[in-house]
Amino acid sequence: MALAVAATGWLSSCTSYDWTNTHDTELTEFEITTGDVTYDAADADAEDLVIEWTPSRTNDHTLVFYKVIFATKADMSDVYYELESLNFGTETNVEISPSELNIIAELGGIPQDAEGTVYWTVKANTGVTDMQSDEVHKLTINRPDGFAYNPEHLFLETPSGEFITMKLVDFGRFEIFTTLSEGEYKITERMAGGKTRNFSVSGDKLIPGGTIHAPKGGTVTHILADFNTSEGTLATVNSVSLLYLGDAQNPVELPLLAGNDATWQGTYHFTRVGNTYTYKFIVNETNTEGDTRDIYFGYLRSNAQSQTANTPADYFDLYRCADAGTSFCFRFGNANNFQIDHDLLITVDLNNEGELDNYKHTVEVL
Repeated sequence: MALAVAATGWLSSCTSYDWTNTHDTELTEFEITTGDVTYDAADADAEDLVIEWTPSRTNDHTLVFYKVIFATKADMSDVYYELESLNFGTETNVEISPSELNIIAELGGIPQDAEGTVYWTVKANTGVTDMQSDEVHKLTINRPDGFAYNPEHLFLETPSGEFITMKLVDFGRFEIFTTLSEGEYKITERMAGGKTRNFSVSGDKLIPGGTIHAPKGGTVTHILADFNTSEGTLATVNSVSLLYLGDAQNPVELPLLAGNDATWQGTYHFTRVGNTYTYKFIVNETNTEGDTRDIYFGYLRSNAQSQTANTPADYFDLYRCADAGTSFCFRFGNANNFQIDHDLLITVDLNNEGELDNYKHTVEVL
């Protein structure tokens, strides 16, 4: 019984214990020892930028974490980028690489191949309390040409505010084939916090900001945005054709008729001329500068098997290829009169429904 009473007393003392006055996590003032900085991110030999400050402390020795924050206004009212200090945020310094400084500059609105200024300071935090330094410093960055980073996703923003997903062709390379109506469109990256970053096309260059318009109403427009090379395309699709290479010495270009939503169709009868039965597709387009070119779509690999009734659907996916040559061609099925010597309905679909969807075509025996 005595043991039970003692235990009860111990528990009682725990439940009435006052925790409210045991943790003093108020942060002391700290000093930023790095001043205003001018940095040339366009210099191929540029070293990392180091920013340093003195430590902030608490009376109970709680661990203090730090971030360097960046804004476009000197009053730090529009912080757009945060950078944790070294050692999981516990060190009193950061090291910023040229590539990350270029990102900070781009997100802060500094144009490519130009110089501009953003503002920065340091914030300390214990998880309970925080303190932002009253010292605000300038960071003037000279940017190289080209984009600082590649978006993960990209959209075509319509005049009504709808966002249409652009196809991810390759890392940093997006495109879409679609019919544009009247009005202003934007190539848009959607960012955290509801922010956006917009782009447009000028000639054959992808540029920050601006808007685009349909080059020619009522026709399919091809838009490409490549953040690796700053290449941009805004072009009207004039035609889509099947290039038949059954006789490689005398290829035949067969036009397809435009349908709805970036699709084209044609019916043709292929006979036994030669024995290769290969084909690919040609898209003819004219950009806003009036320049016309052909781009080619073919098979995933350099050689394709002949089609059969059991050919899987992804065989018919379309991939960009270099030219009108005999590599990267599809192959009609000639065994047992499967396709050759029949009327075939060919459909090309360049209207990707999602970011990772491939362009496709189908072959239907009539």
